[in-house]
Amino acid sequence: MGFEKTETYMRYTSPERLSVEVPLQSTDELSRQLAMEKYEETYGEVKTQIENSFITSPHLVYSNGILAREDKTSADNSELLQELNTLFPEVCARYDVLNKCKFISEYNNYRPPYKNRGISCYTFENVSSILKKDFSSAESSILPFYGLKFDTITKKYYIKSFHTDGVLRHIDATLYSTIHDLLPISHTLSVYGFLQDNEGVKDPNIDIYFRASESIMLDWCSLHNISFPYDLQEGLKDKLIGWGCIYNTDTNKISQAKAYCIK
Repeated sequence: MGFEKTETYMRYTSPERLSVEVPLQSTDELSRQLAMEKYEETYGEVKTQIENSFITSPHLVYSNGILAREDKTSADNSELLQELNTLFPEVCARYDVLNKCKFISEYNNYRPPYKNRGISCYTFENVSSILKKDFSSAESSILPFYGLKFDTITKKYYIKSFHTDGVLRHIDATLYSTIHDLLPISHTLSVYGFLQDNEGVKDPNIDIYFRASESIMLDWCSLHNISFPYDLQEGLKDKLIGWGCIYNTDTNKISQAKAYCIK
């Protein structure tokens, strides 16, 4: 059990005697990392997270030990959608929010940069040409989903556009390397969320989404001196879709961890 190195591959065998092999990489550390990633994707908790991701129900978001946000479909929360249209009629019309919004929720100041009560809308299609025209941070987004965030007090609004590993590496190789080095040693799937407000200001807080086992995440949160997203007694491991964290480009630090779960 554990790791075994040969001339050509690194093998990992779990206590349950389940094994995976990967070709040797440039270092033993990287080889072991890839072996653990393959094991988690094949047999472990990450496999469950991947399966949960295909469940299209709204998500629960945990952070700092509490339930921080509960998404609902726009049909199940039509009153909130109508409130949004009342507060931001021109914005909703310009971006066709009433028709395109699939998941909607309200939130407080549970994470930076949000300071007031806000309303969040997520759409599961490509960023429109008009949004790319209005928000430069969305121009390179190729993923079929995005979010619009609305501050109900200041009337400021944001787009959250999402970028893949490859896109971020192409846009800013230094930023990509810096973030990647801070993520758990054994993780899969890195997607990055960038916020930009309606005045063109790009927020320094970048969301990073990835998958890893609960035990790896516990150790990682301890390493960065941040709170684990939820109370372990809630038993959410089998409901996980994946993890998130916030990286601040001004401080070059991870500031917060999040957990995304099915209901």
